[in-house]
Amino acid sequence: MNIDFKNNAFTESEKNGIASELNIISTTKRGTMPYMRDMGIENNLPEDNSPLSQNQYASDVIEQVHEWDERIAVSEILFENENEVRMVIEHG
Repeated sequence: MNIDFKNNAFTESEKNGIASELNIISTTKRGTMPYMRDMGIENNLPEDNSPLSQNQYASDVIEQVHEWDERIAVSEILFENENEVRMVIEHG
């Protein structure tokens, strides 16, 4: 996963922490995190290039980031080669 920070509002330390949280949120299956059963995504990273599955994944991630990290907002999720994901992040 690649992360683009849209503005320079974050320190390097904050960027590292945000990247770690985004990775956890975007790869955790909803219902599997003890004491936080509502955290995570329903739809895994799409294995095909279907616009429907990409949209469902992106929607899940944007919703979950909004729910669990008030510092940031995901403004865009782009799917690149071989399902490589790039997220564009703004200050929340």
